[in-house]
Amino acid sequence: MYSKDTWSEFIEVLFRPKFDPYVSVATREKTALAFERRFFEISPETIVRACRDPKDDMFLSLAIASRAKCIITNDADLLILTPFKNISIVKPADFLLT
Repeated sequence: MYSKDTWSEFIEVLFRPKFDPYVSVATREKTALAFERRFFEISPETIVRACRDPKDDMFLSLAIASRAKCIITNDADLLILTPFKNISIVKPADFLLT
C-alpha cells in the first residue's frame, strides 16, 4: 500500500541523479511500474503530526491507515518513535533478524 504522498516521495527519491551511475533510468522506470501494479493506493483518514521531521508524518499516517504491524526504516526521526500506536519501527537489519 502507498498513499499519494508516499508514492510521490518514492518516485522523487528513485529518480535522483545520484543513482544514475548505479541503476539505469529504464530499470528504475520498470521498478516503479512493477510497484505500482503490485500495490494499491489508499487515502489515510488520519493525518498524523508526531514526528520531529514533519515530512515523515506521511509514513505514520499510512501505517495507521493500512494497519501496519511495523515500519522498516533507517530514518532516526522515525526510529525514535518506536513503538508508535502499537506499530514497531525497526531498522532493516533488525527486521531481518526477527
